[in-house]
Amino acid sequence: MIAAEYIPRPRNATPLYMQVAHKLMQDMRDGRFQADQALPAERLLSEQLDISRVTARKAIDQLVEQGLVVRKRGSGNYVAPRIV
Repeated sequence: MIAAEYIPRPRNATPLYMQVAHKLMQDMRDGRFQADQALPAERLLSEQLDISRVTARKAIDQLVEQGLVVRKRGSGNYVAPRIV
């Protein structure tokens, strides 16, 4: 779950989806999400952060493109396994 104190800033020059992607990435780095752990569903993220589901999807898409998240159809989005 994203930290309760996190609030995306719509008036910030950085797009909302990038702000959310950065926060998720930071949470992964800080150990709030472990390798192979499911991320919150797009619907849940959008409700928690008061953003659109499209914005939540774009944020997760960014992490998928960077190889940090694996999308499993019908199952959800998972933190990519760490390669040692």
